[in-house]
Amino acid sequence: MSVIMEEKVEPLVQPSKTLNKKVKKSQNRPVTHLIMLVTSIIACILAAIYRPEADISETISIGTGYYALLLMAITLLIGPYKLLRQRRNPVNIDLRRDIGIWAGINTLIHVFFSFQLFQKGQVLLYFLTQTGGVRTDIFGVSNDIGLVSFLVILPVLFTSNQISLKLMKGKRWKGLQRLTYLVFAFGLLHTIGFQFYNVREAWFSVSTVIATMGVLVAQSIGIAITIVRNRQRKLSNTEVSPITNLTRQPVKIAIASNMARRQFLKIGAGAFITGVAAGTAISLLGTSQEKVASATVAENTTAVSTATATPANTATTSAATASVPTTASAISKTATTTASGVTILATTATLATGKALLFTTPNNQRAFVVHRKDGSVGCFGGVCTHEPVNLVFNESSQSLYCPRHDVSFDTQNGNPSSMPARTALKKYAVKVDSNGNIIYG
Repeated sequence: MSVIMEEKVEPLVQPSKTLNKKVKKSQNRPVTHLIMLVTSIIACILAAIYRPEADISETISIGTGYYALLLMAITLLIGPYKLLRQRRNPVNIDLRRDIGIWAGINTLIHVFFSFQLFQKGQVLLYFLTQTGGVRTDIFGVSNDIGLVSFLVILPVLFTSNQISLKLMKGKRWKGLQRLTYLVFAFGLLHTIGFQFYNVREAWFSVSTVIATMGVLVAQSIGIAITIVRNRQRKLSNTEVSPITNLTRQPVKIAIASNMARRQFLKIGAGAFITGVAAGTAISLLGTSQEKVASATVAENTTAVSTATATPANTATTSAATASVPTTASAISKTATTTASGVTILATTATLATGKALLFTTPNNQRAFVVHRKDGSVGCFGGVCTHEPVNLVFNESSQSLYCPRHDVSFDTQNGNPSSMPARTALKKYAVKVDSNGNIIYG
């Protein structure tokens, strides 16, 4: 009787353990979502620390963009981790799905706030030129790639739930979720493109490469393990006699081990070469775009004489921009220093109204003095407040222009006309004396 009772009780214990595990997992999911929310906020805080001068849109765009890429990488590491621990890689893992959901949420937020940064929120200008043509510069190409990543992640995000899993069944649902690989690949290219465009520090690129190589190596290991296990399964299903099986078992293990090493080396080498090739291609694209922009600015400013003005040097007018048509006449005027130490940059007679003078301040800063059309004079820093790009004077619009990001700075107050620049140019004190001399300081 005791044996019979044990047989009856044991089946009742197993379902209760399984039920307890399911209940425990369901209780942990709210904690996971809370952690994802808090870490998303922390990512935006870190972005604010990185760029304290940025407004809320840029802060959220940077924070959510990089965090979404990190979360996507983590989801691609969970499967290989399960396989390395000799576990099956099930169709659905709650933790992986929840992290993927937050990767999608951060992506949606990133896209929304990124569209507020450039071209005054005119979304089409992210992909098209002012004349309606397709943008082929690194800004436009990176946005095109980002758009593809965004469109691919939408079906993945909206089917990351239990209802979709039941309706689509495991195999079809898993096939759709594998689009995550494309999302990560396109998101990575989009990120690298904007790192070149925004001239990010080297540690951004290093971190991105490390994360990418981690994912490539982990996925290579996961694929190799899966292939080897499938082949082991086929070998174990081969009909052999008990004696033959004993003699062949070491051979099977050796063959499987060799297969694992070969597959890992092949896949890992292929992934590494692909990553290097993609990074090199984007690097060359960014370099070529920089050369084109520099050459265009240089060509437009060839007719304008250039020099620097320190307290006892020269000053000149800088004009023309890379994309905005303008006219200018070259003015060369030697700055003079009086006995009392006053620095005279030019006079209102030599620097006509509507013209600007490029000079170097005593503390070696690039700056422009502008003789406005209303007769007043102003002086502003000559470097973009978003990235360290030299500005040029656009005579037709009476503004200081950044050719890299297509941003103009007002010569009345130094304020930028559009994103990504958000802070005004530094103002320098200049005055005009009774003789019409424009005096610095």
